[in-house]
Order: sequence, then C-alpha cells, then structure tokens
Amino acid sequence: MESVSQIFSGYFTGEGKFLTTEEVTLGKRAIATASDALVRSSTSMMNKLTVKFNSAAPVHRLPTEILSEVFCWTLEPDNQYVRTLYELALVGRRWYSHVKASTELWTTVRTDQRMDDIRLILRKSKGRLLRVIVKGSPDYDVSRAVEAESQRWESFECFHDWSQYPSLYDLPYWIRGRFPHTPHLRDASIQFTMRVGAAFPEGLYGYKLRHVRLSRVEFDWRALLETGLVTLDVDSPDTIPAPEQLCELLSKWPQLVQFRLVGCRRAIDESRYDTPLNWTRPQILLLSLTSLELKYLPPQYLLLLGRIDAPNCATVTIGDQNVQLEDSLVQEMPPLLCSALVPIFRSARLINIQVTRRRGLCISLTGQAKQLPIRLDIDTSRPVETLSVVGGLLKSRQIRTSVTLDFEEQVSLTEKTLGNLPTLRQINVVGAAMCEDLMRCLAHSEVDTDGKRRWLCLDLEQVRMSYDWEESIPSSHCALLPDLAQRRWGPERDDDPWDRPILPEEFAILTLGEVSAEFKQAVRDAQNIAPAIELVENEERFFMRHVDSHMYM
Repeated sequence: MESVSQIFSGYFTGEGKFLTTEEVTLGKRAIATASDALVRSSTSMMNKLTVKFNSAAPVHRLPTEILSEVFCWTLEPDNQYVRTLYELALVGRRWYSHVKASTELWTTVRTDQRMDDIRLILRKSKGRLLRVIVKGSPDYDVSRAVEAESQRWESFECFHDWSQYPSLYDLPYWIRGRFPHTPHLRDASIQFTMRVGAAFPEGLYGYKLRHVRLSRVEFDWRALLETGLVTLDVDSPDTIPAPEQLCELLSKWPQLVQFRLVGCRRAIDESRYDTPLNWTRPQILLLSLTSLELKYLPPQYLLLLGRIDAPNCATVTIGDQNVQLEDSLVQEMPPLLCSALVPIFRSARLINIQVTRRRGLCISLTGQAKQLPIRLDIDTSRPVETLSVVGGLLKSRQIRTSVTLDFEEQVSLTEKTLGNLPTLRQINVVGAAMCEDLMRCLAHSEVDTDGKRRWLCLDLEQVRMSYDWEESIPSSHCALLPDLAQRRWGPERDDDPWDRPILPEEFAILTLGEVSAEFKQAVRDAQNIAPAIELVENEERFFMRHVDSHMYM
C-alpha cells in the first residue's frame, strides 16, 4: 500500500494530478493508521511514566509487611470493616492486589455485619486466627456461622448495651449457654453497661488466656488466675475482694504484667475493708508488673502499693475522682497513699510533681536504685491538699530527695504547700494569680521561738513564672518583685547565713503580651539584688538557649 506522502506527492509538487476516490480512501486509512499508532505510542509512554512516577512515591516504596501494618491500623473494627477494605482497594492497582492477597486484613468478624460480609471474611481469611466481636442482637444464622469457626478464635470481645437490648436473649445462644471449643483463644473482653447478673462463661476458664477485660460481669478470681493471665482489667465493683484477699491472690500471680482495678464506693460492702491491711505479711514480689491502676476504690486499697514490690513497674495510676466517694474517705485517701509511697520516695533521686490540667497530680520518680523511672498519676479532686500531704510526708520522714514542682493548672498556692516541700529545687507556675501567690510565699518568713528567721524552700534554684497569652501584668507585681528580691536575697542582717535562701540560678519571667515600662524597671531593680532575675519576651529563644547549653555539656 502506498504511503501518505506517495499518494499526495503529485498534489503537493504542483503537477496537477487529480486524486481518484480510491486513492483518497487509501489516504484516509493511512492517516487513521498512523494516528492510531501515534496515540498508542504516546499512551504507552504515559503509562510508563505514570508507573515510574508512582513507584517513586514514598507510599509505593513501602515494603509489603509495613503496608499491611498501616492497613491494619487504618481499619476500625466497626460494621463498615469490609467497606473500608473496598475503599482501600480502589486507591490503585498495587493496593488492590495487596488487599486481595493479604489474609491478615480479613480476620475481624462482627456479629452486626451483613451475612454476605461475614462469609466473605471467613473465606478470604484462609485459616488465619480470627478476632470475634459480638455486638448488637445477631440472628441465629450469624451466630451459627461465627460459632462454626470457633477453632480459629484468637480474640473474643462482647459489648452489650442494655439500654438498646434489655434482654439476655439478645446475646448469642453460645454465650448464655455452652461456650464453643476455642483452643487458640488468648484474649477475652466482656463489657456490659449495667449489672444484670451476667457471668463470665464457664467454658473460658479452661483455656490459657493472656489478656482479659471485664466490666459489670461476675467471675471467679481464683479460676481466672489459673488460666495464666498477664493482663487483667476489671471494672466490676461487686466482684472485688477485700484488700487482704486481693493481696493473697496477687501473691500467686507472678506473671502479671498489667493490672487495672476500677471500683465504686457504694457498690462495695463496708465490712470488706473495715479491717486494716496486715503490714506484717511479706511483700508481694511481682517482677513482671509494668503498669498498675487503682481507681474509685476505698482508701484502704491504696495500701496495696506498700505491699507490692514491683521493680519494673513504670506507671501507677491512682484515682478518687468519683462523686460517690464520701468526704471522709476523700480526706483519708492522701495519708494512706503517702504511707504506701514512703519506700518509693526513699529510693528516688528526683521527684517531679505536676498539677495537671485534669485537676490531678502526676508524680515522676527518677534515678531509683534497681528500678525503672515511675510515673504516678493521681486523679484527685483536691490536688493542692494532696500535694500538701505528700510534702508533709517528705518533710516528716526527713527524705532529702530533690523535688521539682510544675503547675499546668492555675490553683491557689499557699505557704503551707511550699513549707511542706523543704527540698524544692525548681518550680514553674502559670497565670498572674499564681505568680502573685508564689512571690508572696517566697517573700514570707517566720521567726521561731529560738529567734531565728525561717524561710521557705532554702534550696530553690530555678523559678519560672509564665503569664498567659494576652494577660496583662498587674500593677501590684511591680512592687511585689523588688520587695521579694530585697526580703529574700537582700543584704544579711542578724540572720544566720546558713538559714538564708541561696541565690537562684534562674528566675525567668515569661510573658507573651506587652510589658509596661514600670514592670521593666521593677525587673531591673530586682536584678541589682538577684542577677538571675530576667524578663523573657522571646520565649522561643529562651528555651532554645537551654537546649543548646544541654547539647554541649
């Protein structure tokens, strides 16, 4: 067949050759063929460029194992689980093939899913162990389909909202009666929104469970501990044993790693804790324990801290923020808590206390001999009162551990609070009200019966006062700051030099708003007595200076 240039050569050279109909048709076909070839070539080139560009993207360079892990964290175990998998598969060809071939993504079965979705998950999981979530009121066919795969259950979770499903018959029949055989089951979680007399399934006691979470469920403590648990989360007040019985149970539980116990004051019989805990018994050694949480319990349960010897425990959470706690029990809580913390405080090199924004205390203990740093989260409705009791304990026991105090929440600061912290080395306060309280406390002194003047926090080395955003500095602070410097660090009079406060290494006043000329003059006057006092108007540069100094130490 003639080429396009050959057919039209006479026309373009001006020879006056007229084309026939056949030649025009051949020309059109040649043009169409050439254009199709050009389109295919350009499309192929675009596809190659697209593949090359996509393969260079970071998300496409991820190894298959990491991509599977990302997908697993993306998927929420809700009734739209399969729909989410479909949406991931529609992103691209690689994701589609990965979702289709990865059996670990098809391992979550919920009883409130459609029957077709459940069959799809069971088919694509291809023998993998399953996570079974019982929610809602499943029909008989769904219950039978899930029970038929009980040999593959690895995790079992049941959440039942009695406000929506007020009858036990809304649960699958194998929860109310004979529990299926589950040889691979390791995790079990049963949570009810109210107590209705539901019990932990008898069939689960015979398996080697690892993690159990129970809420409003009756169960046998001894039988459950014999399953080899390493994590237990109990929110069932009526099943909590007395403190002495609980100590006996924990002593037979050396493999315990995480323990969470949540109670309720009115749900526990008072006779259970009327008898004080026996301190003459040997301590309970729990080498594997890393996390302990005791919340909404009578104060006597806090004495467990004094009996438990857990050298690897890193987090302890204690709480009494419960409207059902009586005032007498709330007042009893701090002394009992502090009595249990005495051995921990004695072995600490540094104690950092924070008054957090959730109206509680966070006590971090570092530098302990043969122990990890411990974080004590104390949820208390009276943080300042509890802080005073903690400080009183340190003072009365002559514990010379250095203390730092950090306020994230504005509270009222008194001389009693600081007076109970004689080893305070660092304090951070926020807000104009707390700054004023701190300056008044540091300027306060008393004369004892022996005629010596006593100051608060003699070893205080670092002070940071931060004013809130757009918070103006009160005019009264212009007189308070120089007065503090004069009283606390001014020229010595008749005072014993050993009883006078040391000059601070840092006294920073951080402000984000405009500062009046009067306050700047007050800072300069105070600097003449204590050179460490400085006004910080560029907070970023101030903290970067400290980072740089630590980097080259």
